[in-house]
Amino acid sequence: MKNIFLITAALLATTFSFSQNLTIQGEIQNPTGKSVYLFVPNEDRTTTFLDSAALDKDGKFKLQATIDQTIQAVFTDGNENAQLIVSPGDDVKMTLNTRFFDETMRFSGKGAEKYNALMSNYLINEAIALTHTCPK
Repeated sequence: MKNIFLITAALLATTFSFSQNLTIQGEIQNPTGKSVYLFVPNEDRTTTFLDSAALDKDGKFKLQATIDQTIQAVFTDGNENAQLIVSPGDDVKMTLNTRFFDETMRFSGKGAEKYNALMSNYLINEAIALTHTCPK
């Protein structure tokens, strides 16, 4: 009976989504602003801010939010932005150089694979678009 209760509790825990922390910390070389922001664009053209952080003297920051599902979010340094797919429990470290914002953005840590894959996909699509718009 005790085992059935434990199994049922475990199944219920995996069925329902629970809010978990999302952490993105990182370092920006050649920062263009003093802060970074993480927000969600809404369908009604408004935004929901998840967090913002001031850059320290070395360009380091830490963003944290509590989310309950995987969502599309935007990371911005105030000058350029990047689309990210963030999930509950992600704990990633980001590095980038604002001189080549998208091309230098790298992630490591828990959940980093999808961030790096998304950035690679973006760069591939950008290269394809350039080859179709440049005269031969």
